[in-house]
Amino acid sequence: MKKKMLMVCFVALSLSTMSKEVDELNVYTRAGFDLLGEFERYSFENLDFNKRKASELGFDLALEVTTNITERIEFGAGIAYQNHMNPKNTSYKEDGSWIDSDGKEFDGVYRMDIKMPKYNSVPVYGILKYNFNTNIGIKPYLKAVLGYSVNIKDGDAGYKEFMTVDQTVYKMSEEKFSTKVENGAYIGIAVGIEKDDFFIDIMQSMNTASVKTKFSYEENNKQINVTKKDDFDYLRWTLSVGYKFTY
Repeated sequence: MKKKMLMVCFVALSLSTMSKEVDELNVYTRAGFDLLGEFERYSFENLDFNKRKASELGFDLALEVTTNITERIEFGAGIAYQNHMNPKNTSYKEDGSWIDSDGKEFDGVYRMDIKMPKYNSVPVYGILKYNFNTNIGIKPYLKAVLGYSVNIKDGDAGYKEFMTVDQTVYKMSEEKFSTKVENGAYIGIAVGIEKDDFFIDIMQSMNTASVKTKFSYEENNKQINVTKKDDFDYLRWTLSVGYKFTY
């Protein structure tokens, strides 16, 4: 899906350079909310750090400037601040008989909660917008965006271990792993309507990112250091509203 979206946006933005006619300048202010989102799964040693589906609410604020290069086509650029949804963390449980540090056996439930942090983004992007002429006061449009996403991490990966014995929960340990989120691309396709300079649209977009995490653990009385790097792209549907200023 990532490659297809990049190809569509690239072709659309390239075709826009064929026209030289410049008419008016449009300044768009917009606010949007992520309705549905998902992250790629991040795994290590057969443990998934997150579920694919994202949770809670994400939002973005954007400022976009375009110029009318034909009667129906606009071309321009934008910048946004995007506060993404949160990855859904994973939890592993195991019932059984355990032995404590004194050699005493007991029955309990072991649980490990694993956390994968989200990241936020500040993309800078090009815009291609096509306006349909309906002659009824409402103007439908299609819009494609393609740009560079500066990704900002919001914490480190880690886990917590718990043991439940006789309905009492004991916290055993907690560890965090140094995590770095690298920048990537920002791509999206939207459909919307505009009336009296107010507009509303729905967009499917993606911020691409890769995450590098450093793990340390002991094995055979030796300290093992491992660095894992993998994709952690964020795909979502965003509902946006805003207002257009024309100059």
